Amino acid sequence: MSRLDAQRRRPSVMLRRHVLGLAAASTAEAAFWLAIVIHAQARGGVLEASLVAVTHLAAASLAAPAFARVGGAIARRALLPRVHAVQALLAGGLAAMLAADVAAPGLYLVSTATAGALSLTRPASNVRARELAEDDDALARTNAARVLAECAGDTAGPLGAALLLGLGGLETALGAATGLLAIASIATAESASRGHVARRSGDRVRASAGTDRRIPLRTTRDPDRDGRFVAACVAIPSVLCGALELATPALASDVLGLDAAGAGPLAAALGVGAMLGAALAAGLGGRTARAPLFVTSLGLSALATLALGLARQPGVMIALLGACGVANGCAWVSGATMIQVATPAHTQLRTFGRVEGYETASLAALMLGIGVSASRLGIATGVAMLGLTAALAIPFLRPRLRAITRAAAPSEARAPARRRALHPTSAVIVADAA
Repeated sequence: MSRLDAQRRRPSVMLRRHVLGLAAASTAEAAFWLAIVIHAQARGGVLEASLVAVTHLAAASLAAPAFARVGGAIARRALLPRVHAVQALLAGGLAAMLAADVAAPGLYLVSTATAGALSLTRPASNVRARELAEDDDALARTNAARVLAECAGDTAGPLGAALLLGLGGLETALGAATGLLAIASIATAESASRGHVARRSGDRVRASAGTDRRIPLRTTRDPDRDGRFVAACVAIPSVLCGALELATPALASDVLGLDAAGAGPLAAALGVGAMLGAALAAGLGGRTARAPLFVTSLGLSALATLALGLARQPGVMIALLGACGVANGCAWVSGATMIQVATPAHTQLRTFGRVEGYETASLAALMLGIGVSASRLGIATGVAMLGLTAALAIPFLRPRLRAITRAAAPSEARAPARRRALHPTSAVIVADAA
């Protein structure tokens, strides 16, 4: 194999390892959340479980933005494996504390730190995926594969945790999560040679140790201000999906009159729809980085959520939840790709950290809001109001999102190959072809 063939092959190999690591980390995260909430409920009932969930979400909402501010000092290729290594150490320490029968305050302190560390996976993963993908189409496919990996982890994690909790208790489930996080750290680790591409005269793209050093786009916009706005927009689909996941049991019991098992098909429709939406976005390739696709997906999700609050038949609810899942899956891929393509490289970790912070903070507030809505207005009314609020916000978001993505898009006449060269290896390939 020639040196050029090896350089072309390395990004695809690392992308596969990257997606594998994300699947393992997502499985561990889902297992951790279920295990710690079940443990809290067994100790102190629903009240303690709710307080633990809210405090852990609050810690995650603070940890991700704070990490994004300091994480830029770490080499990008080393960032993700180090994040997974820290997560494995915390989860392993928590399992050891449980085995040693440590008091609840110390246990919850370490579990809160673990929840904060687990929230760092997606920001670091999003940033590294952009640098590994060779062009916009590959980036969209990678983001779709990452969404599918997360959905698979969100499904396998609770199932595995429930099985291990029955077999060996909480420390066994956390031990398995520790092993998965260690696998994720190993899968995403790269040698120094993988991140190095020789510098060639005349190249617009330069790389050393895997760091993106592209010449930044010259615009009159404020990147940090635009980053905050885009982060808030990209967080909306996850907030809508999280709210529906929280509201599904109440919709099944209060609106449809079903038992607890009846919520299963409703939740499954949302998950299956999200995977279909991610697969659809993968087929659209580089077009997922454009604001119109994201805005359209968000609008469909908002309208389906509004209709869901008005529906009263099980079949209609399942169809609407599936439609919400498809729209949200497409919006997740489109939103991540839009940030990766439209924002400067040096601000992306901060932007994705903000996305994670906005999502977890909103979910913590929604856990309280859904309880109030169910008791005073009815859960269906609350869901309809959430969808209506999101739908009314879209006309105000669309113009600025389009302006940001257009300002960041390089001119075809000025740099025809630059838009495609997201990975440093691409510059070598383009130079050789010329």
